[in-house]
Amino acid sequence: MALYCICRKPEGYNRFMIECSTCLEWYHGSCVGVTKKNSQGLLKQDWHCPKFQKSMHSNQDRDGLLKTEIQGMKESLHLLTTELKAQEVKLSQIIYDLKSNPAESEEIQSLRRRVAETELLLENKSRQNEEHVNTIRMLQNERDGLLKTEIQGMKEYLHLLTTELKAQEVKLSQIIYDLKSNPAESEEIQSLRRRVAETELLLENKSRQNEEQVKKIQMLQNEIEEKSKKISSFSTPLEVKSPKHSIRKDDNSRIQSGKIVKKKSLSLKKTFSQPCGMDMYDYNDAHDFKK
Repeated sequence: MALYCICRKPEGYNRFMIECSTCLEWYHGSCVGVTKKNSQGLLKQDWHCPKFQKSMHSNQDRDGLLKTEIQGMKESLHLLTTELKAQEVKLSQIIYDLKSNPAESEEIQSLRRRVAETELLLENKSRQNEEHVNTIRMLQNERDGLLKTEIQGMKEYLHLLTTELKAQEVKLSQIIYDLKSNPAESEEIQSLRRRVAETELLLENKSRQNEEQVKKIQMLQNEIEEKSKKISSFSTPLEVKSPKHSIRKDDNSRIQSGKIVKKKSLSLKKTFSQPCGMDMYDYNDAHDFKK
């Protein structure tokens, strides 16, 4: 049977080969660094191949690490045992002191009662806190409903004012047309012309006020949205106080039974006589909705 070295070359490649006493593998002397002269002394003792020598060194290193770790564990166990004995002595002393001194036992019982009372108080506070949170949410929903109702009322009132202004513009246009089509320059016509000019100025002022009210409504809507966002982001429960709504109560706006009742201050006053079978009216300013 042919013998092969780790170089995988057969026996005839080199006349001198040596066998490992452990793995029983044959190696060329030139491959493992052993000469034929040196091998004479190795015949009387075991020879180990490089693979076995390497594994033997690694096992020795591992054994050394295990021994070191075991020694450390023994020392730690000894320290723990010593500390446990010291704690047992302290515990025995504490038990002895408690039994020999009833005053301290009563103090401990008092402390336990106080701890139980504190836990009960904390539980009650937590329950009250949840109730406050629910109340805050309910008030927020109620406030949002009131604000939406007031905004809707303001929109309806604004629509009414716009409709009335358009009707007055139609009447005014008809009066102007009638005046221009009549060449007679009587005192009555001159008086009517002056009143027409005054009415045009009044309508211009009303239109400007109407635009201002539209801007105020838009500002109020934006402010309501910002406040709603701030309140919804509020997560820390606080003590609930009487809610202060941002709705202004004036002479023309009242909150009754959760509903907002609008009083429209639209009074009509005759400004001049009725030529051509038509009426001219003047409007008082509508109340402003403020915060």
